[in-house]
Amino acid sequence: SFSVQDLSATNYPDGHFAAVTSISVIEHGVDLDAYLREMARVIRPGGWLLTSTDYWSEPIDCSGIFPYGEDQPEMKVFQPHEIEGLCKRAEEVGFRLVTPLGLTTHERAVRWERVDREYTFIYFALRRD
Repeated sequence: SFSVQDLSATNYPDGHFAAVTSISVIEHGVDLDAYLREMARVIRPGGWLLTSTDYWSEPIDCSGIFPYGEDQPEMKVFQPHEIEGLCKRAEEVGFRLVTPLGLTTHERAVRWERVDREYTFIYFALRRD
């Protein structure tokens, strides 16, 4: 069944999932610490957290850009130090990075005309200990 919930505070039981995918979600104002804690709770040991998010290896100024309205979070394109920090915080709640992060970018796969920004995505896999 389909369920719409806050991914940082779901009603699923502990260890309910073998894998969770988060595709282009965390850049939309998600409390990353709450997200990681909740994913650690609902993913069983040995399970996977697969995440993709907006990314570029150099800073992209998104200040003052609210693509979905000013009552929604400001636009976010993650940078290398932020992804590295996220993975460190994931380790603190029981995940480990499966393969080294590929933080170098070459091609801007996304061109968002409405906000006049270009970037790509990063994808990383975390395994629940």
